[in-house]
Amino acid sequence: EEEQAIKWRIATYARLKPDPEEEVCVPYTVHPRQLDDRPTQGRALELLSGPKIKGAVGSYGSPEWELASGWHGRGASRANMSWQFDEIFGLDSSQDQVFDVAARDVVHGALDGYNGTLFAYGQTGSGKTYTIQGGDGYSKRGIIPRAIQAVFEEAARRGTAEQKQAAAEGIMWSGTSYKVSVSFCEIYNEGVYDLLETGASRNGPIETWPKVDMQEDADGMLHMQGLRTFRAADPEE
Repeated sequence: EEEQAIKWRIATYARLKPDPEEEVCVPYTVHPRQLDDRPTQGRALELLSGPKIKGAVGSYGSPEWELASGWHGRGASRANMSWQFDEIFGLDSSQDQVFDVAARDVVHGALDGYNGTLFAYGQTGSGKTYTIQGGDGYSKRGIIPRAIQAVFEEAARRGTAEQKQAAAEGIMWSGTSYKVSVSFCEIYNEGVYDLLETGASRNGPIETWPKVDMQEDADGMLHMQGLRTFRAADPEE
């Protein structure tokens, strides 16, 4: 049961990046996810091997899909490439959509005591920084600033809900209190660095910064010595 719970909590997502220069784009299609020839939750991204089609094509098995599914490589058979995901964010997906689907439940789970990890994986220029940190403008905020805001908003919402429940039951509300502390580190070339470092080394390359020392105690808990933690009263802090 524990193994099933872990698998259920691990989700993978794909985000398609628009090409502002409209260069040649590999043809692709998105269709319902298949598992052992059975439809299941999620969607599949399929890269098609036809060389003369650009961008999205019709649904799986449609005439457009058949046209875009050409011959791949030197083999004598068609070999489209397909990956399965819990959700696929299209070229017109917003930062709001990505956060609400992929990240919000993880952030709320942290307030319930569950550890959570969100990370972006992809080649250079694929949009990882944009998704995680964001771009210019409030609407282009990425997962990190949205997660910070969501922590404070959800904590406030829960406090208000508890107060209303206590009042309805005619009991004194002691309340659940949340204290938010923040640390910010980066793993670079197998070294861990404190991104909130303010010393003179901050002006140099990150390789010259003091490294954070990771140690594991007898209970298997990981401690990061040299990683500073700061209290934060609101998202701006």
